Amino acid sequence: HPDFGKLQITHRRALLRSLSEFKTPEAVNYVLQFLQRYPDSIRYRQTLLVVLAEMQTKSAQEVLFQQLKKEKEFVSISTITDIFGALDDSLQLSTKQLPVLLDLANRDIYREVVSDLIELALSHGLIKAKLYRQLKPRLIWELYQDLGQLQVAAEVKQDSRDGDRYGQDYYPSGRNSNLERNLRLLAPFLEKDQEVRALFERAVQSPDKEIQILAMSLQLQEGRPVREKTLQAFAEDDRTRYTLYRHLAEVNQITRTYAPWFADTLALVRSILFEETTFERRDNEDSGLDSVRFLSQHRTLRYKSPAMVYFFEVKKKKSKDWCLAYVNIALSSGLFAYSDASDQGATLTTRYDRQYRNRPEVTFSQFAGK
Repeated sequence: HPDFGKLQITHRRALLRSLSEFKTPEAVNYVLQFLQRYPDSIRYRQTLLVVLAEMQTKSAQEVLFQQLKKEKEFVSISTITDIFGALDDSLQLSTKQLPVLLDLANRDIYREVVSDLIELALSHGLIKAKLYRQLKPRLIWELYQDLGQLQVAAEVKQDSRDGDRYGQDYYPSGRNSNLERNLRLLAPFLEKDQEVRALFERAVQSPDKEIQILAMSLQLQEGRPVREKTLQAFAEDDRTRYTLYRHLAEVNQITRTYAPWFADTLALVRSILFEETTFERRDNEDSGLDSVRFLSQHRTLRYKSPAMVYFFEVKKKKSKDWCLAYVNIALSSGLFAYSDASDQGATLTTRYDRQYRNRPEVTFSQFAGK
């Protein structure tokens, strides 16, 4: 339309984004022609790349990846985030473009988002590890680095004489967010790769208990032996019981061997309170929970489905005051939303929404005496 260029850029962008609703070859060709008509407009390009991803059709993805492969074209971080959000939501289709995705992973700007997508596809059984084995050397290198960062953080934390705690090159919370993803991506190589097995043993000895638990859960998933006494110790500790439960459930390892460890539902719910303060406690040991007292439990409804709410009194470390906390558990979800048969065949968006709704919901009243 001749007046299109007279509109404010936000209005033009909104009109262009609406093209994603049309999933026909004609719509894809129109987007491609628009790109060719305005080759110098970086803003149009960012919008239309996202449009192609949101169309979620084979022809649109083919054009999208042709555009992304152009090394000298600018693509913003926010555009990449939006593109891969749409690719995640059309995962079955996106994984058919795996060779192109792996080529993109050779560029720094795409490496993390491609790795995240591959982890998601692996968790849903859409790809086999052999298809991304070319990433293995990089994943191993990153895992060495991340485990080293954990060790540095632990050593700095233990050294009370260190006057330069925050001058060190380490993650203040002790963990790189990519560490867990890389463990999951490398787990399928445990059986045949000696270096991967050694790295997992190093992870099992990590100063971070959640990384220990994740590594051992993945070893179980791949049929590798684990230290049963160590796992049982985690199950008996309020601070790690629910963390162990989560990770075992995520890899379908709540078996006859381990299910009895979690038979006490109240103990499991109590552990959720400790996990809720885990991140805060990593950086400040004085900020975690010191004591938890159960008060009562009551049936209720959550999103019009049966639920149970548990009330507790809790006290922070180095505090004399108690506060009220409650945990709302959806009773309709097996394994506290980590396994739900009704999710079979659901889209990723539907599955995420359902798991988010069914997650344990924790609320603390204001701590007194801060």
